[in-house]
Amino acid sequence: MNTKDLSFRSNATIPRKDRNAAYSVRGLAYIVDEWLQNNFNLPDVRVPDLSCDHDPTTASERLRYDWGLGNLPLPNLMELLESMGIRIFAFSQDTDAIDAFSCWNNGLPYIFVNINKNAERIRFNLCHELGHLVLHRHIHVNGHDRITVDIEKEAHLFASNFLMPEADIHSCIPNGVVIDSIIEAKQR
Repeated sequence: MNTKDLSFRSNATIPRKDRNAAYSVRGLAYIVDEWLQNNFNLPDVRVPDLSCDHDPTTASERLRYDWGLGNLPLPNLMELLESMGIRIFAFSQDTDAIDAFSCWNNGLPYIFVNINKNAERIRFNLCHELGHLVLHRHIHVNGHDRITVDIEKEAHLFASNFLMPEADIHSCIPNGVVIDSIIEAKQR
């Protein structure tokens, strides 16, 4: 198992113990997932490679269209991603420095998410990692360099747009924005 093929958002500040925990969780997840594949019918993978032709905003719109989601608020996000063949595993072993990470293994997409975060953060982290899966499937980075910063910005933009499409925001928040309308829209 390659321990150099994962990229974390704050690569330079991740303690070694947290990195090692992430690699261990990933290794165990592969074993559990192999057992699941051998004993259950799991959903087919429906995660397209949108790296060539799409900027993050267009990619998020394209994926919503492909998955038949329209512009409305997303349903149970974890359930949605798993129904599209993404394997999701939770971790919490004192790894506060890591929000989430994702990778491909043998043609299967995996997202690992820290469950010690609040619900909104977990939803954003899931969408951020989904962005990596569709936009950066063929990019492998080690270290905190310009490429890492750029792909993290792209994943953030993808996640923001996937969670809250601009068209939906404009439909529920009037031009003269007031705090009450923002709070009401957040509940939606």
